[in-house]
Amino acid sequence: MEDYNSGDIRTYVNNMFSESAISADSRSVSLADAIDSKAEGVFLWAVLITNLILDCHEKGENWNYITARLSELPSGLSDIYAEILADVQASEDAHETYHFFVWSMLSTQRLSLREWHHIFPFIQGDQPTSFTSIANSTSFIESDEQLERKIRKVSRGLVEVKRPPKPQSLDEHEYEDDLDSRKGGAGSLDMDNGEKRLVEIIHDSVAQFFLRGNGFNILLSAYQNLLESRSMVDFERAPEQPPSMALAEGHLHIMGTCLSYLSVAELDELVQARREAIALRRTDWRESDSRYAVKGCIRRRPPHPPTPPFPLPYAG
Repeated sequence: MEDYNSGDIRTYVNNMFSESAISADSRSVSLADAIDSKAEGVFLWAVLITNLILDCHEKGENWNYITARLSELPSGLSDIYAEILADVQASEDAHETYHFFVWSMLSTQRLSLREWHHIFPFIQGDQPTSFTSIANSTSFIESDEQLERKIRKVSRGLVEVKRPPKPQSLDEHEYEDDLDSRKGGAGSLDMDNGEKRLVEIIHDSVAQFFLRGNGFNILLSAYQNLLESRSMVDFERAPEQPPSMALAEGHLHIMGTCLSYLSVAELDELVQARREAIALRRTDWRESDSRYAVKGCIRRRPPHPPTPPFPLPYAG
């Protein structure tokens, strides 16, 4: 999101307020004016602050608190990101939030919603050992819609799920018709399915805040607070790390998660089934001239591999 003029900001704030119970208070008009004025034309700042104000209202804070909160909020985006992440300090999902941002910031490419179905079970605490244990856990994510809500909560609004751009080969009507005809998610042009929808940061400045700023240190501090509260023991806190060290630890975490994923029991059966299928296809090709090929194919058909509780990422 880039800089917009005051009219765009005011329209956005009014629309957001109209969808909330805050609009029933006549003082919301002056509050919207204050947000517009303090944003100084920076649309992203206005979006983030509007969400913070609405969150305060939803939590039952009174009007004096809300107006005081607005007046004390900083004008710089990095400072706003730090304010948003300060909420993690008192949160039970500090562990999950830290590892979510590690994957969001350090992955070599943008990850699809479907890929996040596979990542989340391994960043929520204890490492699962099977697909069955994932499906039976209390934290199992059952649908793309639930996963989107989870991402909004964990990221505090700094990450969003996006549809990819419309293919240039389709005009607007063809694009919409294609989406309507593929609601089941079977078509390669279905931009609403989990394989096509990408999880992205809302602005490049968020990445800079984590990669070159203090983002990871804030989350690591919150994670340490959570560990201390659960163990009732004071840990010896490590000094604040330079961004390069935090990034190195993040890459080690990703490597460890990948190794844990490869240790899932059912993956061995999936790999073996794939090998048998490949061997079968090669044998069928060699026996294509034999009148017994069909019977042999039936005899050698491998058993169906176990089915994961969520679709596997597209492999090409």
